[in-house]
Amino acid sequence: METKLDCAIKASKKLISNLHRDGLDRGCIATFNDYLVVRQDFTSDEKTLHRSLDGMKDTAAGETRLYDSIYDVAIGTFRRKADVTRPWILIVVTDGDDNASSSGARKCGVDLFNGFSRESSNFVFVVGVGDRVNSAKLTEMATAGKFDYIPVKDFPLLELIFLTLAHKVTTSLSLSVSNLSIGNASASWAEIQRHRQLSNVAIDYALLIDVSASMGDRANRQASVHAPAPARVPARAPVSAPARAPVPARAPVPARPVARTPVPARPVARTPAPVRALEVDPTVEFLSALVALLPSPPECYAGHGMTKMYHGNRWTCDVCGKVGPTMTSDYHCAYCNFDACPSHCESGRKCKPLSVCRRGHPLRFTCTGDASRPWRCDEDQKLYVGDRLRCDHCDYDMCPRCLSAENEVDAASLLLARMLLR
Repeated sequence: METKLDCAIKASKKLISNLHRDGLDRGCIATFNDYLVVRQDFTSDEKTLHRSLDGMKDTAAGETRLYDSIYDVAIGTFRRKADVTRPWILIVVTDGDDNASSSGARKCGVDLFNGFSRESSNFVFVVGVGDRVNSAKLTEMATAGKFDYIPVKDFPLLELIFLTLAHKVTTSLSLSVSNLSIGNASASWAEIQRHRQLSNVAIDYALLIDVSASMGDRANRQASVHAPAPARVPARAPVSAPARAPVPARAPVPARPVARTPVPARPVARTPAPVRALEVDPTVEFLSALVALLPSPPECYAGHGMTKMYHGNRWTCDVCGKVGPTMTSDYHCAYCNFDACPSHCESGRKCKPLSVCRRGHPLRFTCTGDASRPWRCDEDQKLYVGDRLRCDHCDYDMCPRCLSAENEVDAASLLLARMLLR
């Protein structure tokens, strides 16, 4: 019999096997019921993490101290033992409502935001599984903490949820690999593993797993649809036949050959076998539903979708040249190595450039720090040093002064048009 805890352990081992890079990333394993237990501190050894998960079997007992345990790991364990130069990822799995914490859901969420999720490179995922979870409270906590709460119907689906979370983490932290597409359910553990191997961003992550008494219950399995088995007919008791008098044997009569007209075979109507219902792959069903709820991402000049990315240092907007306020860009295209401020981005549309070249191509901000190599503005034909707007397709450059003059002309034209329309 597979319990809820067995499913959680199995999904966690799958996540570690594909997300963890031995000797580089560091993982931590913690459990909670009446109290918190850190079973394995942050370690880069993958085998040690698997042994820690194996040691959790048959440990389900006690109450559910959820909120305080999340706070202790996020604010306590991470701050004391995690590497502050790395992104932090905390994944929590629970099957019940909190009944042993000293603080409430909202306060826990506010504390998590102030001490953990405020930094855009940190991730918190709380996964509530089953019907006993108080989704209203967990949603309130996630809203206050500005992180993700994911409700799940049954524990066998937990591995699919972990696959989705791993996809989000890898695409957000990637520096050089294009985004995975989940619109056609192409995200798989093999893709996640390849994505992580090519990334040069090391992470510290922790798994916080509920081991309260209810986690020892049997996990619900999704029933497959099969044809019903034929009902059994009970066997009858043997009936003894009455004895009969012997019949005298008759003399054999020679058989006469009889010409028979062949009868054409009649088609026999056969009852069609019951058709078995097709089983829909839950991965495709879940990811398709997830994508349908997500808005279309903004696009770069070339039409590629942009996602969040952790740079590790300050980044510059390729539209206007402003320096980003944090080390994470909310809108990045890995194909073009393109970043944009939120003010230039709109869901499902290309970024709006400040200006275009003479052929209508969008101009991209180019940082030129070498003062010994001047460049010529194609508008006023003067030599400049420093930053500029450039079109690589046409070898076209525009200086900031000409851009300002262009904006003034546009503003004057707009004002004149408004006056004429009155």
